[in-house]
Amino acid sequence: MKTCFIGMVCGLFFSSFVWAADLQITSLENTGKLVFNGITNAASYRIEWASSPGGPWTNDWKKLSFIPATGGEGAITNSVPMFFRVVAVLKADMVLIPGGTNAGTNPLAAGEDNLNYPATYSLTVTNFYMDETPVTKSEWDAVYTWAEAHGYSFDNAGGGKGADHPVHSISWYDSLKWCNARSERDGLTPCYTVSNQVYKIGQFIPDVDVTKTGYRLPTVTEWEYAARGGLVGKRFPNGNTISHTTANYYSDSAHYEYDSGPEAGYHPTYHFYAPPFTSPVRSFAPNGYGLYDMDGNIQVWCWEPKYASRQMRGGAANQKADVSRCGKISWQSPTDAVMTCGLRCVRK
Repeated sequence: MKTCFIGMVCGLFFSSFVWAADLQITSLENTGKLVFNGITNAASYRIEWASSPGGPWTNDWKKLSFIPATGGEGAITNSVPMFFRVVAVLKADMVLIPGGTNAGTNPLAAGEDNLNYPATYSLTVTNFYMDETPVTKSEWDAVYTWAEAHGYSFDNAGGGKGADHPVHSISWYDSLKWCNARSERDGLTPCYTVSNQVYKIGQFIPDVDVTKTGYRLPTVTEWEYAARGGLVGKRFPNGNTISHTTANYYSDSAHYEYDSGPEAGYHPTYHFYAPPFTSPVRSFAPNGYGLYDMDGNIQVWCWEPKYASRQMRGGAANQKADVSRCGKISWQSPTDAVMTCGLRCVRK
């Protein structure tokens, strides 16, 4: 985040200091209109205030009301915030996925799977942003800590092999609430509600408003469209074959002709200590849209509320090549928190 603030004393305004030259308050008028220069990489801005330059800073309007009565007539003193600052919430590492249609023949229907996959597929989406990588353990922890201090509760704290590894062992319900908390923390409007209230606690299938500015899970169509990276009719995000040079998965080339991994089993670089044998995000080349780990390392939850189980997409470090195919559908109970599954957010 980048921050600048301005002070006010008896109607005279002065800049206290600027942490970033490209984010600067230029004026604060007597009418209350605050003007500041925006920055290129901001996802949103948050106006905060305090009674002194040292804070504590807040953007809670309740702090400006409910002045207690002193029990009689006469002067009443109240600490009114006199210093204002603008906090720019920088855009997360998200990639613009261009809207359009990706349609073609479906390799999964050509005798590669015992499920009834259609012979062709057609995916149509409008523009959206997707996290460049799966949510890491450090990213999860930062929002999780904020969320617990702001009325959220989770069933699982989440695990991770390292700070830059994907978070895992989180349920579908945890993921939805985490998306809302991330949205609120960043000054965006949450997408998930229950009875018109922001979804923060419990295990509910919430209402979703994809027109809101906040973070959410991708729909199954959005995920597959993004995973294909602009390629048409391919098994994987980067072509028709997979190997340990392109993804972190469990190789079994003896059973899958499209698995060209020279070594059978877990990825040799990351097979150490205890499972899961995840790799740091960005360890392999991205797909055509600049997305990492769409075909291995960790599966992610998708928005699929129609069935008792929920869809997961992508492959994981301990799963074979067939699970990593773009069109492959996996299922899990929404309460399950397994080592193979994490999350990746999207937003408009």
